[in-house]
Amino acid sequence: MLLTCPRTAGGDTPAAVRALLAPVLAQVQEWLALPELEEARLVVVTHGGSAVAPGERPDTGQAAVQGLIRTASSEHPGRFLLVDLDDAPSSV
Repeated sequence: MLLTCPRTAGGDTPAAVRALLAPVLAQVQEWLALPELEEARLVVVTHGGSAVAPGERPDTGQAAVQGLIRTASSEHPGRFLLVDLDDAPSSV
């Protein structure tokens, strides 16, 4: 199963982050509630949620999604895989 998180609409404001997190949380909760998916893993893809190079600034909404998935992963070990992509052409 794959869940790709959209970019934070409206920048890094608290309202924009909440607007991104709410549907992601709902989708994760729905996915976890399906008994037929108990053995499945949900791959969650974020974009720029982690700063890996000097001077980089992570997308606040994407970083919040990563935190949400890390928490869910601690409560449901082995059920999630978190992938963070960047926009660099060399990464494709």
